[in-house]
Order: sequence, then C-alpha cells, then structure tokens
Amino acid sequence: MPLDGEPVAITRELESSNIEHRTWVEISRCYSDTGDAIQALLSTIKDLGLEHKYVGYERNSYFFSQPINKTVSILICTLVKVICWIATAL
Repeated sequence: MPLDGEPVAITRELESSNIEHRTWVEISRCYSDTGDAIQALLSTIKDLGLEHKYVGYERNSYFFSQPINKTVSILICTLVKVICWIATAL
C-alpha cells in the first residue's frame, strides 16, 4: 500500500478484467500475453516516479516463478531503495 497515491496493479492483458471486476484497485497497467512482465514492472516504476522509493509487489503471483522472482529482485534493486515483499495466502 502506498502512503500517498493509489496502488497500481500490473497484469497480463488477458487478466485485466479481473482487476476491474474483482479488486478495489483502480489503476492498472497491462502487458500483452506474449509481453515481458518484468519490463512492464520496470517501466511502471520509472513512469510513476517510484525510483529510489519503497516498492512492494506480490511475489506469490501465479505468473512469477522462482527464477523470475530472482530476476525481478536483482533488476528492481537497481531502481528502488527497498523491496517490500508482499506474501499472500494461497
């Protein structure tokens, strides 16, 4: 949860209706089903001016396998101060 502003969901385009209809999150960014989720995440961080800020993301995401989580962690650590991993119950 951001202290200021609204949370942003980043999801596959195919799943965008789930964000709209099944969550309270109003701002979302989508990437194509063949797109690069990591690039979408990094672009969103930059676009929203979140570089060198605290950022959290749901690491239990269905589409982020353990190797992808490791890659995300390494790449994002170059952009933000601290990663706050948000673990949700499955």
